[in-house]
Amino acid sequence: MGQSRLPNSVIVAMASKKHRLWHYLWHGFRNSWEGLDCKDREKLCKTHPNWVPPRPALDADGKPKRDNDSGEDFLFMHRTMIMIVNKILADEGDINYPWVQGWRYLPKPSDKSYPILPAYDSHRIPRERLELEKSVDRYWSYFSGLEKKFTDPDYLSSVTLGQLGSDIEFTIHNSMHIRWSEESKVGYMTEPKLGDPIDDIWNQPEYNWLGDEYSAHVHPIFWKLHGWVDDRINDWMRINQKEDYKWKGTWIGDTSILHLHDDHGQTPTHGDHELIANLEYLAGFLGSTGKRRSSFDLPEIC
Repeated sequence: MGQSRLPNSVIVAMASKKHRLWHYLWHGFRNSWEGLDCKDREKLCKTHPNWVPPRPALDADGKPKRDNDSGEDFLFMHRTMIMIVNKILADEGDINYPWVQGWRYLPKPSDKSYPILPAYDSHRIPRERLELEKSVDRYWSYFSGLEKKFTDPDYLSSVTLGQLGSDIEFTIHNSMHIRWSEESKVGYMTEPKLGDPIDDIWNQPEYNWLGDEYSAHVHPIFWKLHGWVDDRINDWMRINQKEDYKWKGTWIGDTSILHLHDDHGQTPTHGDHELIANLEYLAGFLGSTGKRRSSFDLPEIC
């Protein structure tokens, strides 16, 4: 399956404000939690306990917390997203895109189906970082080595599932987002602020920039790379004979969001409007702290 356009039903669902906010907040709170002021953490604990990450992904200095099973949350949450999209695709019955299928191997620099587009200017990711991640040398010195590592039985048998998830998330995963990102046609969203509604331009399907958790999942490449990541779970379970594994990290934020995908996000209800307003408040709350950490703003970890 090549880099075909996502079916329209998937685009509509993924571009919906409720799904954008869910993905944005999930990454934001788990990345930022230990860097927030005590008063902000106390407020969230009292008012929105479902959004308190039980296993923060980063410590106060922004370093990955590899041994607390937060990596399982990363793998489980994105597997949940894939399941949602697979349900939409099953209902759609598109023979050209029957399910989410990740890359079997990461595309090489010469791959014409998945070309690396040029670096560009944005206020979010330094151009030097973009040029690094998109370079041919980066593939051979970084991506190819990590691909071998994360498919190596010796490595997979030496780590927990949580360690695997954390290792993938904060190395090859974040870098893959940047490597295949392209210049946004509609600009780049700034951090939401408390009391300011998110401009509807950022909810249009055209905002599918891979460098922002609010938009990345609307881009077709997101599903190729996350399909690849998801296959690593299957490798780990097979190598470690854990096909019946009981997950330790299953935090996806407010689980009431899941039922809102029963209609694929196309028919907002009164309950939707109330939940979306609540999620938008949380986005403004987190943005106004000035301490939200985006996965793609973090420096690369070699």
